[in-house]
Amino acid sequence: MPVVRVRLYASLRDYAPGGSERGAFTLELPPGSTLADLYARLGMPPQEAKQAFVNGRREEPGLILREGDEIGIFPPIAGGGVAVPAVQVQVFATFREVTGTPRLTVEASSVREVLSFLVNRFGEPLARRLLTPAGEVQEAVAVLVNGRNVRFLQGADTPLRAGDTVTIIPPVAGGDRGGGGGGRRYSCATSSSGTGRPVTRLPPPSGYLTPRRR
Repeated sequence: MPVVRVRLYASLRDYAPGGSERGAFTLELPPGSTLADLYARLGMPPQEAKQAFVNGRREEPGLILREGDEIGIFPPIAGGGVAVPAVQVQVFATFREVTGTPRLTVEASSVREVLSFLVNRFGEPLARRLLTPAGEVQEAVAVLVNGRNVRFLQGADTPLRAGDTVTIIPPVAGGDRGGGGGGRRYSCATSSSGTGRPVTRLPPPSGYLTPRRR
């Protein structure tokens, strides 16, 4: 019978078998089991599994699971409202390695909706680098809106307006699973508004590659 590796994120960790650490566990399934069968095995209502990724790709509930599959299951990260403003999203270093592009245009009304879009589009390889098992942004990751760290604003609930730029930077030195920031450094300066809050100045991204999709 195939054995798969499962990681549940945020509120879905409540469905992990007893003794599982941080929502991660291995599970033996009958041959021919699908994602839907896995949900049933865990007692998880299908509507709570907003998106599931198998080996880094988003998959539908009917997918048949195989030996050694790595499965990440996420609840909805953002609300169901329509995201109207178009914002620019820039990613650097190891995040760019996952997305395949330094810049994207996203329709989102908050930082949380941007994060939801990115996880939905690029799967668990990005989620591992970006989020904690509880679904929050990792402490060492910098998320900036127009050059200002959202930790000094409203966090993931920071609202966005059309034309805003959201920049996501992995740890600059050490600690990042994907190899850190390659030694690249970004200078900081004091905000011109006089607030004293740090503004990270970034070199403009160049080029655009459409991520490979199956």
